[in-house]
Amino acid sequence: MTPRKSNPKTVETGESVRTGTSVAAFKRSFLDNLFYIVGRFPEVATRNDNYMALAYTVRDRLLDRWKRSARRGQHAETYAAV
Repeated sequence: MTPRKSNPKTVETGESVRTGTSVAAFKRSFLDNLFYIVGRFPEVATRNDNYMALAYTVRDRLLDRWKRSARRGQHAETYAAV
């Protein structure tokens, strides 16, 4: 049996780093957002940098849930009151 290569977009649990709900996925997503979106290393990040990375991390999960909910509603032919 050949060893499995790890996917950089998943964590040990097999969840997506971007939208996973495990602690490991959340931590990895936070660090990725801090570096790739905010542009800071954890060692030099300010409180505001950490806040922004956290906000992006939470936003990713909210958008994923919204997307799944919208698709579920679309398939069930239900309508939301606006």
